[in-house]
Amino acid sequence: MDERVFQKLGFDKLRERLCGLTLSEPGAALARALQPSAEREAVEALLAETAEAEHLSLAAAAYPMSGFDDLKAELSRLRAGAALVIAALAADGTSTIEDAHYIERGYEDIIGKFAALGARIRRVETQEPVHESAAG
Repeated sequence: MDERVFQKLGFDKLRERLCGLTLSEPGAALARALQPSAEREAVEALLAETAEAEHLSLAAAAYPMSGFDDLKAELSRLRAGAALVIAALAADGTSTIEDAHYIERGYEDIIGKFAALGARIRRVETQEPVHESAAG
């Protein structure tokens, strides 16, 4: 499609309105980077992705999406938590991860999903934090 068509349809105004609805500067930057497409398959793929994101957003309404200036730090912590779980599963013997609720809030049913893959994993409620001592 010709660029003039997108201008006539008000795509720039729509994009700026979307920027105003974002909760963070990274979100606004992503909105500003949106480009129109006239290719049917590309539009259908983006619509499917948007519908999936909306579904996930509504399903995870308990996750606090406001209050973060930049989600990169939170996402980095979640990735580190998942890596910690994978490392614990790969290690010999028994591993304990404290404060796992931080990992669980970012990954829906992480214990059930790993267990379904054959992992021996379970949640253990403790009264006090577990502290390991070095014996030498």
